Amino acid sequence: MNRAILMGLLLLLLPGCGPRGAPADRDTVTVRLYRHHDAWCFDRFQDGLVRRPAIEGDASVIDALAAAIPNAAAGFDLCVTFPSGAQAERWQRVGGDAGAETVTYARQSDGARLAFRRGVLSAPDREPPEAFGLSAHPRR
Repeated sequence: MNRAILMGLLLLLLPGCGPRGAPADRDTVTVRLYRHHDAWCFDRFQDGLVRRPAIEGDASVIDALAAAIPNAAAGFDLCVTFPSGAQAERWQRVGGDAGAETVTYARQSDGARLAFRRGVLSAPDREPPEAFGLSAHPRR
């Protein structure tokens, strides 16, 4: 079985994941991030996205989330909760018009900014969410 098919099957089987990863369809979306050439990347094979950088600009928020995870550079699960869960910090959309390549969010607790590339939090053909919570976990 080739890697693309295997990864697609894993995404379908993981809780909170699906072929579209759409917030409207689920309470949680899990994005598997990994380091590639100093960028946090993700794959969504069903949408033709491979080694796509997930973050535009400053990635210190993701670096901080990944810091407690052993070997995070090889991959970890970034869990995005809709609406913001009690255990996750709340992020609110502050920039990125319909169809924009990058969507910017601000953390409500301190105003820290995080700019996701289109396709990370929702399928490339869907609008990104207005708000969410974030947490990071070792890869399952």
